[in-house]
Amino acid sequence: MVVDPDRRRVPISAAQIRARPLAHWRFIPAPVRPYFVRRVVLLGAESTWKTTLAQALARHFDTIWAPEYAREYLEGRTDPLVQADMLPIARGQIALEDRLARTADRVLICDTNLLATLVWWERYWGGWPAEIARLHAGRRYDLALLSATAGTPWVDDGLRDSPHLRDWFQARFAEELAREDTPTVLLDGSFEARLAAAVAAVARVVDDDRPSPDP
Repeated sequence: MVVDPDRRRVPISAAQIRARPLAHWRFIPAPVRPYFVRRVVLLGAESTWKTTLAQALARHFDTIWAPEYAREYLEGRTDPLVQADMLPIARGQIALEDRLARTADRVLICDTNLLATLVWWERYWGGWPAEIARLHAGRRYDLALLSATAGTPWVDDGLRDSPHLRDWFQARFAEELAREDTPTVLLDGSFEARLAAAVAAVARVVDDDRPSPDP
């Protein structure tokens, strides 16, 4: 029995959705959307407006943003961060991001990712832990926004502790993003200039409606 052959009740075909999934977002079932959602991550040294930019981008694109799980994990603690904390932080970041991807509208703005976890491990203890590196290697991001240190004074919020290493962090993020071949846009200048550049970069990602891969 042929149902709705003229596509009047459901004016779309599966082939059209696969060809331009973001353009036909409303026809994609909610459980499938995390597969198609574009993921944008903000990275950079301490006090470079990453969280404020993530919130502003989410408002601009009428979507949601994934905060930094480490803050939730560490806030209120008096004991120092130790190596044993890092894997729970990494797993918590992944779980938070994947949960929020279910309700994001075409793009999810991520305040951080596991690359930051790895670079912070390197800062405290040297090298990279194999398990967190493996978890990071299994993640994909359509765009990284690297927020520069120049013009962004360091602010002590009780959790930050590396004002003297901001340039080192910036260089390490740039090196690793280049090695991963992640599309990256450097954000610099005033907050307004950074936000404008970020909006333009994310718009290109959302408008770049790549066909879905074959199952």
